[in-house]
Amino acid sequence: MSDLTNQKIKDAFPSLLTLSSNEVTGSAKAVQDGNGTDTALALSTGTVNIDGTLVFDTVPATGSTEVKCLLLNASNQVVERTLDTTAFTGLAGAITTASTPLVKAGSNVTMLASTSLSQLTSATIANADDILIYDISTSTWKRINAADLKSFINPTPQYVAPQVVARRGLLGIGSIGTTFVRVVFAPVGSQDNETIELGIPGSIALNGGNNGIDISTDGTYQFDVAVETDNASTNLDVFVELRIAGSVGRLVSAKRTGGTDPNAMSFYTTATLTAGDTVDLYVKTSTGTIEITENTQLYARKLD
Repeated sequence: MSDLTNQKIKDAFPSLLTLSSNEVTGSAKAVQDGNGTDTALALSTGTVNIDGTLVFDTVPATGSTEVKCLLLNASNQVVERTLDTTAFTGLAGAITTASTPLVKAGSNVTMLASTSLSQLTSATIANADDILIYDISTSTWKRINAADLKSFINPTPQYVAPQVVARRGLLGIGSIGTTFVRVVFAPVGSQDNETIELGIPGSIALNGGNNGIDISTDGTYQFDVAVETDNASTNLDVFVELRIAGSVGRLVSAKRTGGTDPNAMSFYTTATLTAGDTVDLYVKTSTGTIEITENTQLYARKLD
């Protein structure tokens, strides 16, 4: 403020500061110059208000041990707050530990390589297990459980019907006479000359004696029979029967007259069966003997 000595009032009053009205009260009043122009400062008996930018011509001294600071509350009032010392130490001090798969090293937090974590497989993963996934539409990380992810990737999973291909295969040639003989098949394996079981397990399987198909689920089943014989004599009849649990009440039968060269006969049928049934293949000849070859097989498939 300039010196008022020897100045006339009419010349000096614009530089004088005054309140916008009367004396100081409990309500903030703007500090004005003599022309009535408001400054950024307002005063009351209890507050000092600033309507503008607070500028320090000289930067305040720096402190390294103080934990108190001035902050603005929701009413734009300056308030004091005491902070924890970790607020001033950065990430290295704020984070003291990290749990797998996160690792803390100094001020850095990183994620372990997936190869260092325990692995879930198709046999061990549970439908309720969660997977972290990034939602690009909302730019946020979210979770999805294994069951929902599986449904999304494969909404209509393929159904592979239970099937058994019972093969004579590695058992080779067997001699059969005029009495029905229950055909024995090769055990279950993965070779071309072994019995194979396909599709979803649990409904049908080669039985323990390898001489029939066990039914463990009620339903409709299809059976394809292929019998190859090498006849020792000409003009004899070969009889083939597909039976339930060896009963004479057969599912289907076939007859063929063959010669000395290998002869093949095949047929198929469908049947509604119940759990506990066993389907067997029987073969005999009218006279003499025949040889059943390794190409003989019984195919079974659940249809529903």
